[in-house]
Amino acid sequence: MKKNNILRTGSLMLLLSLFLSTTITVMHAQEVRDAAASKGVKFGSPLFQLYDSDHQQLFRDQISVGTVTAYWKFNTHNNEGYYTWGDTDNAVSFGEQNGWELHGHPLVWGSDTFIPDWVKNKPTWEGEAIMLDHIRTVVGRYRGRIATWDVVNEAIEDDGTYRNCYWNRAMTGEYIAKAFIEAKNADPDAVLLYNDYGIETNGPKFNTVKSMLGWIRSLGAQVDGLGWQLHVDVNDVLDAGFPLEQRMQEISDMGLDNYVTELDVRIPNNSSYWLERQKQAYKKIAEIFLRNPTRGPYFQTWGIADKYTWFNDYDPGNAPHHPLPFGYNFEKKPAYWGLFEAFNEGNEGGDDLRGELRIKNLWSNTYLHQNGGGNSGGIVSLHEYRQSWYSQRWNIESSDAGTYRLRCSWGSNYLNNTGNYNDAPVNVYSLNTGWWSQQWYIENAYNNVYRLKNRWTSKYLHTGNQYNVSTYNGNPNWWSQLWVFEYISQGNRLDTDQILDLTVSPNPATDIIYLNELSENTNYIIYNTSGQVVAEGTGVMIDVHQLTPGTYLLTAFPQDEGYEGIFGRALFVKK
Repeated sequence: MKKNNILRTGSLMLLLSLFLSTTITVMHAQEVRDAAASKGVKFGSPLFQLYDSDHQQLFRDQISVGTVTAYWKFNTHNNEGYYTWGDTDNAVSFGEQNGWELHGHPLVWGSDTFIPDWVKNKPTWEGEAIMLDHIRTVVGRYRGRIATWDVVNEAIEDDGTYRNCYWNRAMTGEYIAKAFIEAKNADPDAVLLYNDYGIETNGPKFNTVKSMLGWIRSLGAQVDGLGWQLHVDVNDVLDAGFPLEQRMQEISDMGLDNYVTELDVRIPNNSSYWLERQKQAYKKIAEIFLRNPTRGPYFQTWGIADKYTWFNDYDPGNAPHHPLPFGYNFEKKPAYWGLFEAFNEGNEGGDDLRGELRIKNLWSNTYLHQNGGGNSGGIVSLHEYRQSWYSQRWNIESSDAGTYRLRCSWGSNYLNNTGNYNDAPVNVYSLNTGWWSQQWYIENAYNNVYRLKNRWTSKYLHTGNQYNVSTYNGNPNWWSQLWVFEYISQGNRLDTDQILDLTVSPNPATDIIYLNELSENTNYIIYNTSGQVVAEGTGVMIDVHQLTPGTYLLTAFPQDEGYEGIFGRALFVKK
């Protein structure tokens, strides 16, 4: 909120309304979501109880990825030959309206309890066709909208055996591989997970899950990662022998990513003693996750507030339960701050980013520039490089909650987001320490290429046409939201000599392009003019025959010794 707007009106009613809106903003501040984002992690929850407008608002304030439940029995396919899409469509639309990534759960559940009666009454020889048709239908409906799917959920018993469910009786354990193969066919771009509970402490079950993942991959299934449900007891987590870290590492050693999909931490009651232990348990799990070398980009609790925890239905005799980061009145509990402390570690102070620099957009190859004579209110745009222009020099200064302010050297005014909507202009304005519109989270995308997210709007600094500058919902594949920092005053920071202008040949190209200056040990990413990644890999001879005619940006990252922090860029034309 721009809090000093209060000073610009003599209206008592407007003063009161601004005070109330400011109070709400502070109450719903997004510390965990934004701290997680600074580590490249999206904090999320399943999109339950959307009929509650206050619950909706809590989601809007707090998450950046949402799980859409698509259960056969409850949401999509409880009757033969008939799909019901209302619940899933509503959740997908709600997530898209808020600019979140979406995680679908699940396509196949390995439990007869959750398989509709009409399916279980079918002869087993029909099972494979029924399952594959369902996967094609559901994934096809949301192709390109739901980014990640739990393909199979809870297929292994606690004793480490395969569950005796209809799918297993129809196809043996191979149904798991067949489900993954069909999901990949239905949406080749989707991330595909196996999801299960108890594997953080149950050794036989974890070992079977590991073996199963390796086996189904040998059958041709593409599995991208493991979803850890983590419905855990606080004492198990805080025990010195809690084996989660080692087990996540074993999954990493298989070349799979680790996702936290359904975290909640049970405590006997909500006394101050147990709430503090719960805080430490949440913090410990987040720290383990952050240390994992193949952690996925999602960290989700199973629900967000105790008011709607599934435990109240599962174990009503001991209700109310208190396993989540927010309480029954949607207040932040100590558990919330445990997550914040874990995700915010290393964000304090900001000495690693402070200094004077030029800020270049990766898409346009032009520089952030203040118009308007250096005056407060001056519009910010992009302009080609001018060495002597102080309007292209910016100073990064630490602010609060892990954010930074960007002060232009010409006039000493601060980069400011003017509105909370997509394509809102950006200007410079005189310092107001209470304006979140002047505070920016700086997220390291890769190799000293950054995204800048406004604290007030949670939207990213962006250029829509390679000239104007605005803010827009985040999209990690848009290089219009990627910025190169060229430090002026810090010799140990990235400068223009560390950005290689590459030569691509031939240019225009037909089938193959070559990076002439680099070795085979080079990683590359190719973007189209919409900012989408269209190719990536390693090497200096690159096959581009599959690309449609047009202009592309190639970014290259040499991996040889002596190239740390250096990357190259080149535009080329595909005929």
